[in-house]
Amino acid sequence: MMRSFLIMKNSFLSLRDITVIYKNPRGEDLFALNQINLDVMKGEYVAILGPSGSGKTTLSNIIGLLLNSYQGDYIFNGKVLKHLNLQQQVSLRSSEIGFIFQDYILLDHLTALENVAIALQFHHLSKKNIFELVS
Repeated sequence: MMRSFLIMKNSFLSLRDITVIYKNPRGEDLFALNQINLDVMKGEYVAILGPSGSGKTTLSNIIGLLLNSYQGDYIFNGKVLKHLNLQQQVSLRSSEIGFIFQDYILLDHLTALENVAIALQFHHLSKKNIFELVS
């Protein structure tokens, strides 16, 4: 069974009637998600489980602001997110949403410590402060 995990950092989210439709090769509608509703409370941990092809990655990508082509409402800390611009999405993702990937997504030419430190660079910390945090 494949798994995707998200950690919400002191936040609240609500998904209402989230639907994602793709077209199959014959032009017919294929529902990746069909009217999904989900509430995650502050401090709550959620694991999205299901068989391959059940929509876990699609749902995770919506929650993580990586997919915007959906119908329905995504409310995060009381704010509807559907119409955020790219910079607003990046800012929210970097400050409020953490990902734990199923596969190790590491850069081979970096050490484990350097791979962890990469994410902290987006918080405009000095290299010295970054390595103090991860050491």
